[in-house]
Amino acid sequence: MNLNTGNVAVATVLLAAACAAYGQTATLNIQGRITSTPCTISVGSVSMGDVPISEFSGSNTPDQKYWKNFTVSLQSCEMSTLQAASLRFNGTTAFGDASILALTPGSDNATGFGVQVQTSDTTHGSGVKVRMDGSQSYAFNVNSAQNTFQFTSYYISAPGAAQIRSGTANATATITLSYS
Repeated sequence: MNLNTGNVAVATVLLAAACAAYGQTATLNIQGRITSTPCTISVGSVSMGDVPISEFSGSNTPDQKYWKNFTVSLQSCEMSTLQAASLRFNGTTAFGDASILALTPGSDNATGFGVQVQTSDTTHGSGVKVRMDGSQSYAFNVNSAQNTFQFTSYYISAPGAAQIRSGTANATATITLSYS
């Protein structure tokens, strides 16, 4: 038998090609961020003090001397890498108005009143009534590197309230921080 070496070489290549495995490649993308400790917020209790019921005879809010300021502070955030941060307030609302926080119920409590909170910060925004139903967020101006947000709280009587009564006037809301 007379085999030509050239024919054997061609046959070997064809046989190898017929047995070759086919493959496909894919790219794995991994995304994320290494951060320092998570951001947290702190806010203390707001002591409203005693407000005379007579303050509500000519207006549904007392004189500004009875308004109380408070601060929500961002803590443990790396301000230089923070891209966005905002707050939401959630609590029981009163009088059909999402910007009025209801007083905590109780037998010795004031009736016909709620608490209103507004922004009072020259950096992040001022004069905006805070919605207590969680439907609006209040953004920090992260470009300012200021890690505090100022607010003002005050009592408000129910619009058109037929009866108001003095007593304990406490209220509670939850503040939620969102950030990236």
